[in-house]
Amino acid sequence: MLSSMAKIGEESGSLDDILNKTADFYDEEVETQLQATFALMEPLLIVVMGFVIGFIIISIMLPMYDSYTQI
Repeated sequence: MLSSMAKIGEESGSLDDILNKTADFYDEEVETQLQATFALMEPLLIVVMGFVIGFIIISIMLPMYDSYTQI
């Protein structure tokens, strides 16, 4: 796409404008892809954090429970 846009810009004499529009298009494309990636990662990170917090709570509560049952 970039090469065809550069060719059109050279033929029409407005290469600067065409390249700026192409750069804006690619910037928007990258931003959209990043937002989609972060939207997919967010639930996964919440689940992983839940497992980590659950493990920490269990590792604290289990020895306490064992010490109470031995009395």
